[in-house]
Amino acid sequence: MLEDIDLIYNGEERPSKAYFTPISNTKMSKPIGGLWTSPLDKSTGKSAWQDWCEREDFHPERYQTQWHIVPDKDAKTLTVDENLDNLQPYLIPDGYYGNIIDFEKLSKDYDVVRFPKEVVRKSYYELSSYDIDSTIFLTPKFTAMNHQEYKRSKADEAFAKEFQKRQASKDILTELKEEERKIEDLMYASLQPQENTPQETPVEIEQRVQVASQPQENIAREAPTEIKESEHVAQQTQENMIQETSPKKKNNLFNRLVKQKLWNKMFSR
Repeated sequence: MLEDIDLIYNGEERPSKAYFTPISNTKMSKPIGGLWTSPLDKSTGKSAWQDWCEREDFHPERYQTQWHIVPDKDAKTLTVDENLDNLQPYLIPDGYYGNIIDFEKLSKDYDVVRFPKEVVRKSYYELSSYDIDSTIFLTPKFTAMNHQEYKRSKADEAFAKEFQKRQASKDILTELKEEERKIEDLMYASLQPQENTPQETPVEIEQRVQVASQPQENIAREAPTEIKESEHVAQQTQENMIQETSPKKKNNLFNRLVKQKLWNKMFSR
């Protein structure tokens, strides 16, 4: 991941998007244009390109100034694998070098391409002029910073990540406390349901008793009239039956009639 690597451009002038030279192919293994960078060795404070220039005595005085190159967040990056498998669609056959890289085609799909040190050492023909761990920007999707600007940006980035981390922890803790409070409320409500039931006042109880007893009083006032009517109907029915039956049955019916009248008198009281 390029986010974990400090990419350095060595040169007097700050790289600019406005003066970025577009990529164009050559007959060699490197293109014209683009922006070449190499990783910073934190133990020495030098880039891989600076170290190579000093060892090879290749104009080291030209490359003392360092610029940190930060890829844009939307930059598409390709890290070439050891066997160049992910680079095969972008290789052009060449009689002398075997294959050369079609950087123009590559720039249509990617903004940044990194050639790790292990790949450079192994792929001698395709990467014959590569001596160090190299990263090339095919498009101007980068920001150039000096040391102070870079440190400040890194500090701001670290602060933002820590803030987001703490905010996420705070949000999770708030959610847990809210869930705990809801559970406690449910448990309290289940243990004390009577507190949620409204209690009747003495006046309300008296009114409810009066309403409940009202139909019974009406029945009591209406009962004598209904009893008299029922007695009259029963008497007429029984007299008719007596007239239509034999003497023996008449006596039985008469006795039953007397008993019925006595019962009705007792009920009416």
